[in-house]
Amino acid sequence: RTGRARWTGSAGAAGTGWSDRRNWNLDRTPVPEDAVSLPAGCPRYPVLDVAIDLNRLEVAAGASLALAGFDLAVTNRLEVAGRLTASGGERLTLAGDASFGAGTFDAAWSEVVFSGSAAQTAACGGNRFGNVRVAKSGGSLQVLGGLTAAEWRADAAAGAPAVALSFAAGETVVVQRLLLAGDTASPNILLGSTSPGTAWNLRLTGYRSVSGVS
Repeated sequence: RTGRARWTGSAGAAGTGWSDRRNWNLDRTPVPEDAVSLPAGCPRYPVLDVAIDLNRLEVAAGASLALAGFDLAVTNRLEVAGRLTASGGERLTLAGDASFGAGTFDAAWSEVVFSGSAAQTAACGGNRFGNVRVAKSGGSLQVLGGLTAAEWRADAAAGAPAVALSFAAGETVVVQRLLLAGDTASPNILLGSTSPGTAWNLRLTGYRSVSGVS
């Protein structure tokens, strides 16, 4: 059964360790089935000391999570209204919806991976990302709000189900490197606007390689 794990930061002055059970309301560290919340008003906030896999994660306004070199995977929903901080090349794997729109993502040169075959929505809120990779086995990804990324990459193998990428109408996406590799015989990366017939803006500042795209 899914638990609701809430951070309390109660382990004392040095108590920022994710794996310290004293920092959690359930008197245990979160497990992959848990919905985890980091609420406002805690005396201190977690720093990862291990890679984690969660069902849901909410970082409330005023709260924070430091990845500190460890990877994070969220199966269902990630909501960042506070601050999520990467310090290097961490990987953030998302199989469900994500919202960064009300918060801040300090990306460093981390990689955000959108995975799975379900329809996903990512509210980016103008944040700056490191590398973004769309590694979906079908389905769709709607990108809401503008964003800046060092690299945006999407791959779809020959014969694989189509992946539809749609970007918010009227918003601007700024990318340094754009790498889109689909099926050249039967394009299976589909680009468009969230509002058909309304333009979205792509500003490319560096290298691009595009194939198998419709």
